[in-house]
Amino acid sequence: MSRRLRGAAAATLGLVSLCACTNGPAGPPSTARSPAVSAPTSRAAAPTTRPSAAGRPPALTARVLPWRLPRPLSRSVAIRYGGPRTALLAGGLGAGDRSTDQVLRIDLGTGATRRAGRLVEPLHDSAGAVLDGRPTVVGGGGAAELDGVEQLRHGGWRTVGHLPGARSDLSVVGSGSGLLVIGGYDGVHTPRAVLRTRDGARFVRAGRLPLGVRYAGVVRTGRWVWVLGGEVAGRELDELLRVDSRTGHVRSVGRLPQPLGHEAVAAVAGRLLVMGGRTAPTTVTDRMSWYDPRTHRWRRAGRLPYPVADAPAVAEGRHVYLLGGETPGFTGQVSEVTWSG
Repeated sequence: MSRRLRGAAAATLGLVSLCACTNGPAGPPSTARSPAVSAPTSRAAAPTTRPSAAGRPPALTARVLPWRLPRPLSRSVAIRYGGPRTALLAGGLGAGDRSTDQVLRIDLGTGATRRAGRLVEPLHDSAGAVLDGRPTVVGGGGAAELDGVEQLRHGGWRTVGHLPGARSDLSVVGSGSGLLVIGGYDGVHTPRAVLRTRDGARFVRAGRLPLGVRYAGVVRTGRWVWVLGGEVAGRELDELLRVDSRTGHVRSVGRLPQPLGHEAVAAVAGRLLVMGGRTAPTTVTDRMSWYDPRTHRWRRAGRLPYPVADAPAVAEGRHVYLLGGETPGFTGQVSEVTWSG
């Protein structure tokens, strides 16, 4: 989605009918290396990966890492793949609101990067996961909304299938029976059908959302897929949905403390950790929150080192890395959130 059109329309209908591919000026580039800043963000908890007997979530530490992405980048696809502390970062939006076809392999420990091929076409606002052992990128925006499914095969990225219709701003999550595709934007509407694929080539309808949603925070915990907030018709949402990954049944299970979209979400110690995002189309937050699926209660979790939205996140052990994003200008900074236990 164009950042120039986002700002021009925020006072009226915001993002209700904007194409995810228009060009416009990027935020100020960020080039200097950041110092490693460590900021404790919650009270100490028992050193275990499960919730403590007292019910407190793990203690968090958030910091800016001393390394950066090679250039400011937002709305990429981050996929945990390729060995310990290694991730792929595919596509994204950079200076001049230009989409890229680059794929980087990143050592999350050192920040060292090397190329991992090129996508079939430049794109951003896509989603991805590992399907049948292969990194897979689904949909996205470029010159228009896209329907392609790309996989890394035999050292190169190849189109292996197509969605039933184009979708950008979507979410993809792995399940025991393939991938689930949730939400998105086709250039006019926000499709409500939840799709399932086992091979990236054939898609079937698995369920139906009660409302269309874009830019939602989506994460899986066991059988359940959680869909948090998002954006539609130029406003952020506070809806909390739960999708049964086996049956596709969708249920509304509560509300977020405030409307939120474009955030990062991770499953941590039986809870959901919500990081950053937008509370309005032009307002970026640094807040983090815990959600307990057992009690449906929310708890403050502290703050990120800086406000950031649209940052792809990848989890590794007891760490979550937020790679680039918008602050609101494009950034190459990387934040690391670590928890005890």
